Amino acid sequence: MDNIQFVLLAESAQPFWFSWWFVVTAIFLVSGPVFYFSRVTFFERQKKLLEEKINIRTKEIEKQKEELEKQKGLLEAELKRD
Repeated sequence: MDNIQFVLLAESAQPFWFSWWFVVTAIFLVSGPVFYFSRVTFFERQKKLLEEKINIRTKEIEKQKEELEKQKGLLEAELKRD
């Protein structure tokens, strides 16, 4: 009779991979790294775009500075002539 009960319990028990906790754990283990690497890639792209914008703006500011220095030189030359 013990053998019959064991067989019935063994047949009625589901494999662990059908249990809810295994499915939830598997989903987290698979989706976690995917989410992490997608975020890292997104932030790296954003960082490159910001660096490009900064470089463009820095060049614009340097150009404005050069123009102002030229104007300053011209004004100083005008004032010395007077």
